[in-house]
Amino acid sequence: MRNYIVHEYFQVDNNVVWDVITNDLPILEQQIKEYLTEEK
Repeated sequence: MRNYIVHEYFQVDNNVVWDVITNDLPILEQQIKEYLTEEK
């Protein structure tokens, strides 16, 4: 537990989260849709 507190492992960078939501998730969504279409 000490490491989590001392090294702030619980801290989340909201900018990183927003970047993933706006940039990475749409790409992942498209890749999943393409995969599912190919598998049918």
